[in-house]
Amino acid sequence: MNKQSKETYKFQIPSRFEIITFRMTVEVMNLLSGATENKRGDKVSNTILFYDLLSRKAVNAKVSNDFRRPLALKPGQAQYSEIRLAEQWQMNRTRLRNVLDRMEQAGLIYTDRSLVRSVITFPSVLGWSRPDKTYIHNTVFFNVD
Repeated sequence: MNKQSKETYKFQIPSRFEIITFRMTVEVMNLLSGATENKRGDKVSNTILFYDLLSRKAVNAKVSNDFRRPLALKPGQAQYSEIRLAEQWQMNRTRLRNVLDRMEQAGLIYTDRSLVRSVITFPSVLGWSRPDKTYIHNTVFFNVD
């Protein structure tokens, strides 16, 4: 990523959903009400960081070709790159991992990191509706009959 694109990165918000249903604990609310400092010393809202991750979530099952290896994603999963997120969020990788770890400890996300793939799932998301009003339950973490 070049210097100009670092300066112009705009945090994403989930836009492919009509409704998102969350399970929120006090710990989650406390985390989301806080902020994380980037390399420039700017405070970035943890809610904005979470929304940026959530905007990457697959709405339907798909094969992601965003990285070197294609990866089959279930609805509710997102493939990510620590290097890319660190560049976009203007954080070093240690700070990025700390933010992701805090989100995971609070129950907002679950990360599966390996040399082959890095996937985020969202156990705090119970379900979502697409613009066509179809409601999808998050079956990655919740067995819905």
